[in-house]
Amino acid sequence: MNASRSTPSNDQARPAFAFFDADGTLLKIRSLQSFEDFWLKRVTAASNQRGVVARRHELESLDSMPRAVANRVFFRGFARRPQAAVRQCIGAFYKNLRKCDTPYLRADAVAALRSLQRRGVEPVIVSGSLYDLLL
Repeated sequence: MNASRSTPSNDQARPAFAFFDADGTLLKIRSLQSFEDFWLKRVTAASNQRGVVARRHELESLDSMPRAVANRVFFRGFARRPQAAVRQCIGAFYKNLRKCDTPYLRADAVAALRSLQRRGVEPVIVSGSLYDLLL
């Protein structure tokens, strides 16, 4: 989290922003990886076991790649999926997370975000994850 406030000029306050990383700061999970695992278990496994094995193998190799290369590989897998199916699965993913005993949000970070909002600071969520996954 990085909060900054500009010095007012001409008696007008400038907007203030606080930047929060989604994964690891607001979320206890790695959103994209957790969702991908959910997708593979729920959607792909039922229809294409070979595809699941190939995708898991591809994902295991990402840790040793430069981040930019890993991101391209990761997102290519999503590019082949119908957006409506991904959105539907995202809904099921969060429904499943809410049913789990382990909270996926970091309460202290969410409290800090809400406190800053009450003081007029605009939160900015930073993530390399899917837009629809963070809504």
